[in-house]
Amino acid sequence: MQKSKKRKPLGLYVIILSFIGIITACVWTIVFSLDYPVYMDNYYFSSVDEVDRNINEIEASQERFEEKYSLTLVDKVIYQGKDSQVKAIARANLGSSLDNLSGEILLTRPDTSEFDKNLKFKFEDIYLISENFKVNKPGRWQVFIKLSDGKDTGFYKFELIAS
Repeated sequence: MQKSKKRKPLGLYVIILSFIGIITACVWTIVFSLDYPVYMDNYYFSSVDEVDRNINEIEASQERFEEKYSLTLVDKVIYQGKDSQVKAIARANLGSSLDNLSGEILLTRPDTSEFDKNLKFKFEDIYLISENFKVNKPGRWQVFIKLSDGKDTGFYKFELIAS
């Protein structure tokens, strides 16, 4: 009689290795996604939870604000290592004045908050002009502007290219 060789259950090893591979992929996905948190969007100058709770009021306020005011960026190019300014044309419709506007300006990179700069600004005639700043990286930059007249608030987002 021949001795029968015991066959090892290859299928069991495949299932176990597949299970370990799936768990490893899940852990890697979670660790990788922690570098790109959703709550980092700065468009409304608020946390995602705050925006989520009040989005209808925020959008209604934005519409009322845009009926009274408009904002247009003048220059979309800034130069690396040189003094630059955010300059925008601000227009007030009938019955509105630029004098009572207050707000914030945030200069940031689209992929990180490491280089964020909060800028002060002033109005000169029809222009909204930020304080001078220097950027130290070439590429895309974003400007978020929040303006309020005490009743309504407007949010603006502009892209700048640094060369």
